[in-house]
Amino acid sequence: AAVEVDDPLVEVPSATPSEIESRIGGYIAELIPDGATLQIGVGGIPNAVLAALTGHKHLGLHTEAMTDGVLPLLESGVIDNSLKKVMPGTTVASLALGSATLLLFLEGFDYRKDLVMKDVTWTNDPFRIRENPRVMAINSAVEVDLTGQVCADSVGERIISGVGGQHDFMYGGALSEGGKTFIAIPSTTPKGE
Repeated sequence: AAVEVDDPLVEVPSATPSEIESRIGGYIAELIPDGATLQIGVGGIPNAVLAALTGHKHLGLHTEAMTDGVLPLLESGVIDNSLKKVMPGTTVASLALGSATLLLFLEGFDYRKDLVMKDVTWTNDPFRIRENPRVMAINSAVEVDLTGQVCADSVGERIISGVGGQHDFMYGGALSEGGKTFIAIPSTTPKGE
């Protein structure tokens, strides 16, 4: 069934990075080469990485969730997608999570040749992701244990999100020639634990 609705689109405010998240983002940005293809998760650390990439050149974007953090890099030409192998010259995403500014940017995407929204099964296919060289998959977590297990979806028994494409992009990024994968998290909770 289809129901016609004339309600405004839902806005998702961007996480503002804390001082610690900004420092982590800066460290990760130093490890990202020019010409890399980015997958960016959501949250303070991924936004901090994006904010620290303003001096980079010829970055690409092939991601699941497009957020406000990519807009300055797209508008300044830092993300130009020129060195991607999968859909070169084109920003690829599956969904958008952000403010009215992001939604307005996307509003005319039917007329944009440089932006494509694809089905999640296409964007998140690890074997498609790996076709791009130097994939940098940047995600955050809620917890990481001493054996390297990552929890990105719950706190105890309380579900706070789905894991989304994190696993797909971590796998595809690890298979990519020159790719790197990042799971970033502060070493202490906001309460200092």
